[in-house]
Amino acid sequence: MTARRSEQLAHPRFGVVILAAGASSRMGQPKLLLPWGKTSVLGHLIKQWQQEHQIAVVHAAGDQAIGAELDQLNFPVTNRIMNPQPERGMVSSIQ
Repeated sequence: MTARRSEQLAHPRFGVVILAAGASSRMGQPKLLLPWGKTSVLGHLIKQWQQEHQIAVVHAAGDQAIGAELDQLNFPVTNRIMNPQPERGMVSSIQ
């Protein structure tokens, strides 16, 4: 019997999953990197949820801009999930 995907993750249960693998093609830039107050939309979401929930961020493998923002926010590498095929759409991030 093989382990289910959730059992393979460092943190098998998350209270919040932020999907950040989208191309944001209509915006011309990643929506989660847009400014929000003194931070980005992503920074605001993480700050809002991190006090009470375990957070995972799903982002496109090789997305250096999201990776750099997560680094700046000191977001744990163990809670980052890389989507190797974001071009397949949101469902690929959920899978």
